[in-house]
Amino acid sequence: MKNILLLTMTLMSILSLTSCNKETREKKVIYRPVSFLKVALNQDTTELYYSGKVKAANRKSLSFRKTGTISAVNIKVGDHVKKNQVLSTLDHTQTNLSIDKAKANKESLYALLQIAKSNFFRIQNLYSFDHISLNDLELAKSKLSSAKANYLSASKELKLLQEDLIYESIVAPQDGVIAEVLFENQENITPGTTTITMNAGEELEVILNLPDEIINKIERGAKLRLQIPATQREGLIGIVSEIAPNIDNNTGLYPVTIKIDSTPKGLREGMVAKVKIDTDILGQHNEVRLPITSIISDQNKHFVYLLNPINDSVAVVIRKPIVLGKNHRHGITIKSGIEKGDLIVTAGLQTLMEHQKVLIK
Repeated sequence: MKNILLLTMTLMSILSLTSCNKETREKKVIYRPVSFLKVALNQDTTELYYSGKVKAANRKSLSFRKTGTISAVNIKVGDHVKKNQVLSTLDHTQTNLSIDKAKANKESLYALLQIAKSNFFRIQNLYSFDHISLNDLELAKSKLSSAKANYLSASKELKLLQEDLIYESIVAPQDGVIAEVLFENQENITPGTTTITMNAGEELEVILNLPDEIINKIERGAKLRLQIPATQREGLIGIVSEIAPNIDNNTGLYPVTIKIDSTPKGLREGMVAKVKIDTDILGQHNEVRLPITSIISDQNKHFVYLLNPINDSVAVVIRKPIVLGKNHRHGITIKSGIEKGDLIVTAGLQTLMEHQKVLIK
């Protein structure tokens, strides 16, 4: 009887232990695995490109200084010209007639001046012998002064007309190449209207327009990399030489001039240039970026799920507010809220809850 009782108690103990082990296995927690990334700083420094146009660094706009009709255009686009070479002239007919009249008038007044001088000296001599009165001497002196004034006036008039003749021609201010000829023979022209443009020298530059978020981060003297697709040249260096203080009303952007450090063969005015602006210049180098799939938006507020590891396999989910920056090709800049080394959930965010434990191994 004792043996039967002992056997029964042993079997009950075994059954009890088996049941406990089963309950222990049933209570074992299975954590949900998540995809995540470790925050690193952006190292991309070749992201932004802006297009500009190649222009002559020293372009001259030439015009006549008086109204007239063009009688000669001595050049065409592409011609190489020398300093003081006559490029175009107006019709000189009327000016030449006026000059001829002015010369004749000057010569006539010169003759009258000589007569007035001779008469004055004669009367002065007579006055010294008391043969004539003081009034006669003063009258002769007055006539001499008037003759001198008339002669000087005629001389100035002739000089002005001769200068007008000079103004009726356009001459090259220095050696260069003709870029544009905007008028033809027999066309009427007004003073100050650009008639010819020429490139003085061989230096070229790039003109491009930049938005306001970039213009304040570009400084004069900064070196930028250029690409000229038409010449298949890369690796050119440009130096920022001018930054416009005001916006261009036509484009809504700020014009920037970049001087090409070394002009390559085949580069011509009007070609398209691509200007590369490094992100380190713009303060975008070593910034934090996240993929859009890792960001939660709720009523104009933005969050991420940050993982706080408990051990090597399990972490607690923390809902962390963030401030967004600009969108980029490879993600969104995070202004604040996370740091380098943080673990951020990248998928399945809608089914997660704050303080939930997840599998990260």
